[in-house]
Amino acid sequence: GRIADAAPLADALLKAADDEDFRVRLWACGALGRTGDARALPRLVARLEDAELFVRYRAAEGLGLLGRAGAEAPLVRAARERSWYEGRYALEALRRLLPEKY
Repeated sequence: GRIADAAPLADALLKAADDEDFRVRLWACGALGRTGDARALPRLVARLEDAELFVRYRAAEGLGLLGRAGAEAPLVRAARERSWYEGRYALEALRRLLPEKY
């Protein structure tokens, strides 16, 4: 289904992306990208540096789904500097954002 206004949902997800439980953060990151909310961009970029691998790859996935400018450089860095697993998600996000380049 679709909701007419994702802002209230995005508000809750932005808060959840900072939760102390990594499982809450990882699901919030995955869902934030689907909201299309511009406020998600800096939060997802910040989560690329999370202590937990699972949160980092979900943040990359969320950035690809978000489809906003400003994610390319952090995703390239993640693809180059993180594990192959995270790099795969970062590359998929880059291909979604800039298919002509990646």
